[in-house]
Amino acid sequence: KRTLFLHNFTNTAFQPDVNVELTEMIRTEISRRNNFILVPEKNAAAILLYGDVSLYRKESRMYDNFRNPVRHELTVGCIVKVRPNPGNRDAFSGETTPVELAASVEFSEKEGYVEQEDAARRRLLRILAARVASAVEQELATRLGPG
Repeated sequence: KRTLFLHNFTNTAFQPDVNVELTEMIRTEISRRNNFILVPEKNAAAILLYGDVSLYRKESRMYDNFRNPVRHELTVGCIVKVRPNPGNRDAFSGETTPVELAASVEFSEKEGYVEQEDAARRRLLRILAARVASAVEQELATRLGPG
C-alpha cells in the first residue's frame, strides 16, 4: 500500500467550515477503502493530497403558490491535486493535473422526504468525498499501476 498525507482542504467558496467537513469525510472514505495508508506526518508520505473547495451554491428549484421556495439544490465543487513527495524515495515522478470534481443533491425542508439543510449538506459531502477518493485512486492507478 502507498502512504498518503491528506492536507486540510482550503476554502475559496466563502462557506464556513465546508472545507473542514469535506477533509474529514475524505479521510474517513480513504480509510474505509483501505487502499492507502494515511500518515499523520507529511515527511512519511509518498503521496500528498491537496484540495480547495471552490464552489458552494444553494439554489431554489421549486416554489409554492406564494412563491416561497420549498425545494433546493446544493452544489459543492472542489479542485484536487495529487503530488509526489519529493523527500520520499517511494514517490512517483512527475506532476499530476488538478482535477475538478462536483456533486449536488436536492432537498426539501417542507414537503416529500423532509430533510434539513445540514443533513443534505452532510449527504452531499459524503458523495463528494467518495468521488475525491475515486479520483485519487484512478490518477495513481494510471501513474503507478497496481500495487
